[in-house]
Amino acid sequence: LAFSLFVDWFNPLGNKTSGRQVSIGVFRMFCLNLPPSSHYQMKHTFLAGMVPAPNQPDMTTISTAKIFCSHVLRPLINQLLVLNCGILIKTHRHPEGRKVIVRLAGLSGDIVANHKVAGFTSHSGTYFCSWCTCKKEDMPNMVPGCLRTRQDVLAAAHDWKDSETLTQRTKKLKKTGVRWSELNSLPYWDPAKNVILGVMHNWFEGILANHFRYRW
Repeated sequence: LAFSLFVDWFNPLGNKTSGRQVSIGVFRMFCLNLPPSSHYQMKHTFLAGMVPAPNQPDMTTISTAKIFCSHVLRPLINQLLVLNCGILIKTHRHPEGRKVIVRLAGLSGDIVANHKVAGFTSHSGTYFCSWCTCKKEDMPNMVPGCLRTRQDVLAAAHDWKDSETLTQRTKKLKKTGVRWSELNSLPYWDPAKNVILGVMHNWFEGILANHFRYRW
């Protein structure tokens, strides 16, 4: 079975014109083996975790702690590691049990959540993209840069993780735009390809909104 992981934060008290005052995080999973029309129905949604209010965790808290253990992701990743090996489930057609393997096919959400969870620096940082190595300073005359690869991202993430001091980690993070994420513990995870662009936030509310308001 293939699942996608959706991560987002919201204000349970409603949107405030003065800005977000309270924030709760939600980790939801959707089974991609179902028909597309059924993916996001509430009855098919698995609530994998929640981050309590009042504030969003920073990137280090959500992906790694001081001892490189995830406060938020590790319980979920531990279960996915077990499910990656497969478990026997008895069904009506297979009373003797059938081996079922579950894998995480992708991470989706807005760009802020995606970068926090996947271990990339903020979209306002020097390396603003999780798919390529373009720099923020080159945006006015941007030429598509080299695409990130699984090998390069994992190497940078492990290098950051193995650093012994905060100074070393900060220096390496500025150099690559990559830090460790618990998602990298999954043997099949590709941080360069499995991070999905959020259509609603990035396309409808981002690019299209910008064109409607400022370009047309």
